[in-house]
Order: sequence, then structure tokens, then C-alpha cells
Amino acid sequence: MPQTTLQNIINDKTAFLPPLINQIQPVNQRGPTCGLYALTNLYRPLTGLLDWQATAGANLGGASLRKHAKQMGATHLGEIFDVKDMKRISESMGLAAEIVKVENNFDMFVSGIIINNIFILIPFSNQNGDPGFLGDRPHWALIIGANPTTHHIYATHWGKFWKWTTLSIVRSNYCIRDWVNSKWEKTGSGLRYRQVSLRYLWRKGYTFNTPLSQTLAKQCVLIRYRK
Repeated sequence: MPQTTLQNIINDKTAFLPPLINQIQPVNQRGPTCGLYALTNLYRPLTGLLDWQATAGANLGGASLRKHAKQMGATHLGEIFDVKDMKRISESMGLAAEIVKVENNFDMFVSGIIINNIFILIPFSNQNGDPGFLGDRPHWALIIGANPTTHHIYATHWGKFWKWTTLSIVRSNYCIRDWVNSKWEKTGSGLRYRQVSLRYLWRKGYTFNTPLSQTLAKQCVLIRYRK
């Protein structure tokens, strides 16, 4: 499905949306930090606080969540490859977090909780911004609404709003596969990295051997404000 706008989402009269929908203003990520940006894009409207920004260069004020996550041992570069780490980071920010299984009736599930400002961070296989089905390129999105009548999900990532079919995001989440010796190499200043093939393993960088089929697939993280 194509990108959409916040106004189009609000105009969907049969969608279930959070009371905070007008306050969702996603910021585009810098580097391999999609999970951290998804979390900080939610943190500000959910708490009304400016305590955290995803990375030191985001220019939004607040402490760097990337640095905090590295100190916790939850990330190397800014990547979040385990729902348990996402839960730990969220709770360290004063949020309540719960890991749940992604089911086929995902739009009904989202509809039942989103109206109470309970949001979902979901990992999926990214293909040009939409859910892909190759199982590679793990990515995080913030779910901000659902329409169980038309079976669509509304989400944000990359600083944009998206409309996906429920089937596509569930299937994309389920197909996340393990990375074996996946190498990320620094290519420039700031948070510029790229994934390189095994023949470049001699270069300086980070090698991941993460069982993503166990740490990300078929799972998501519920987030709410812990008052």
C-alpha cells in the first residue's frame, strides 16, 4: 500500500485510532536506529516529556536513547534485534511494556487497545518501506491505528505515515529469518552504515549472528504510559 497522511488516517471514519493521534509527529531516523526512533516518536506524545531523543544528532533535545541503550548492552550501533531488549529499554524510560504474540486477527487486536492509548511496536521485513516477505532487512514500525472492517493497519516509520493490509504486516512479521554473519560497516560520518556481504568481513565493523526468527518474528511489543 502507498504512503498516506495523518489527515487521511483521521478521515477514516471506521478506523480505531488513539486519542493522541493528532500528536503523532514521526521524525525520520538517522542510521540503523529504527527501533529507537519508533520508541521516541511515541514517547513524546505519550508522556508529554522531552527527556529522550533517539540519537545525539536528532536535534530534538533530551538525552540520547542510543547511548543509553548501548550502556544497557541492548545495542551495538542502534539496532534492536530482540523484543526483550525493546521491552527493557522502554521500561527504563518509565513506560510500561509487554511482549505479545502477533495473531492473524491483528487488526481486531489493535482496535481493542489503541483507543486506550496503548500502542504497538512491531518488527517486520522491510521492502522499500512496505512489508516485505523475503525475511531480510528487519525493521521497526509504530502501529497507530487499525480498521477491522477493511482489514488495514496504520503505522509510522521513516518519518512518514503508512497504510498496510493486516495480512501483509502479519505475514512480514512472521517471515523474519535469522541473520548468519550479517556484517554492518561504517561508511561515513555520523550513523552511516551499510550491510555488506561475507567477503568483506575483514573490514572493520560489526558482525551479527542473531536468531531473529526467535527474537523478533511472530512478536510485538505493547507500549503504554506508566503513570
